[in-house]
Amino acid sequence: MNEPSHRSHNSNRDVDETTDARDTIDWLLKNVPGNNGRVGVFGLSYDGFLAMDGSIDAHPAVKASRPRRP
Repeated sequence: MNEPSHRSHNSNRDVDETTDARDTIDWLLKNVPGNNGRVGVFGLSYDGFLAMDGSIDAHPAVKASRPRRP
């Protein structure tokens, strides 16, 4: 049985693609010099599904999202 791609975030143990995206964006903003604090998400993985997951409960820095089917 497949697990859902996203969960209710009731505790720190409830992790999924949306929380992974937030953690990645936090890291990038802190570690990539010269960024302007705005993030765009673009994705082809799983027909754009992972880009969509990164838009659910998105990080405040996300200003654009472009899921794309190959």
